[in-house]
Amino acid sequence: MMFDVLSDVMMNQFGNYLCQKLIEVCDVPALKQLVKSVLPSLVEVSMDLHGTRCIQTLVEVLGNEPTALHSEILAIGSEMSQYIFDLSTHPNGNHVIQAFLLTFKASDEPEQADRAGAELYSTYTQFIYAACMAYCDQIGSDKHGCCVMQRCLEKGLMR
Repeated sequence: MMFDVLSDVMMNQFGNYLCQKLIEVCDVPALKQLVKSVLPSLVEVSMDLHGTRCIQTLVEVLGNEPTALHSEILAIGSEMSQYIFDLSTHPNGNHVIQAFLLTFKASDEPEQADRAGAELYSTYTQFIYAACMAYCDQIGSDKHGCCVMQRCLEKGLMR
């Protein structure tokens, strides 16, 4: 079964393209199974040069169905929250954090009203804001972390 080797294929220089396409065409039940299979190695895949693209794609696709995939989004956030500083300051991992912030932001521009259902998004991103507040000097002064901080300062939601 593909799910048994999915994390390895995601980190392969050619296999990551296959995984990105697979993620894009999965229905909700398949996405649930995919998240479950990749969750144990989520941080490792996120920090990999090729794997980061797959996890970014996964986050964006999950954002298309936040109600149906609520528990999967929370599971990914829970796993990432344990490594938020490392991911934020990592050359590849920071892109996954930024994908989370961009996918689950309240609106595209600060002056725009929040999207319908945007209050749910704060549940998905609060761990990132909390870490950025706790480590603002270290994350903000890192060349990769400062991009994460910039995304936090764009139109987001904080409880």
